[in-house]
Amino acid sequence: MAPGVGPLEALVQRLNALKARGLIGEHAIGGAMAFIYWAEPFETKDFDVFAFLPTSAAGLLELAPIWEDLVEHGGVPEGQFIRIGRLLLDFVPPSDALDEEAIAEAVTVEVGSETTRVFTPEHAVAIALRTWRGKDREHIDRLIRTGRRPLDVARLQDILQRYGLEERWQRFQEMYDVHLG
Repeated sequence: MAPGVGPLEALVQRLNALKARGLIGEHAIGGAMAFIYWAEPFETKDFDVFAFLPTSAAGLLELAPIWEDLVEHGGVPEGQFIRIGRLLLDFVPPSDALDEEAIAEAVTVEVGSETTRVFTPEHAVAIALRTWRGKDREHIDRLIRTGRRPLDVARLQDILQRYGLEERWQRFQEMYDVHLG
């Protein structure tokens, strides 16, 4: 890690190097870190990178070359994660069309001297509604209440309608006394 480079910038550098070497495909930051980018920060243990990953002829993910590269550059395996500095990196392959769309429509952001991509807040909300864990609902609520910009409700509604998440959205709004449309 170069002097003056923070842990997040170092991780983004590593991800960009992995992509440049062809070890991972298009990718974007999702999960809690996407919510942290768009709203008030909170504590999270991992850094989810949704990425198109190489597969074997049998269709199995081939993570060994990725992990070898990360370990060679100072990463430390910890269960399903690999620690890069203080951050626990978790690769998440897209599981459906919503994940693929979220990666494709992610926005480019600067992290120090590096660039990366992060899910739009609307895609982050849709994926959190799909998973429906308590912590995901809390992330949505925090985004609505402290977001750097308001959600694009029309865009969110379009995504929710296309992926069958309208009922979950209605339920969320009732649970959290939120009324955005």
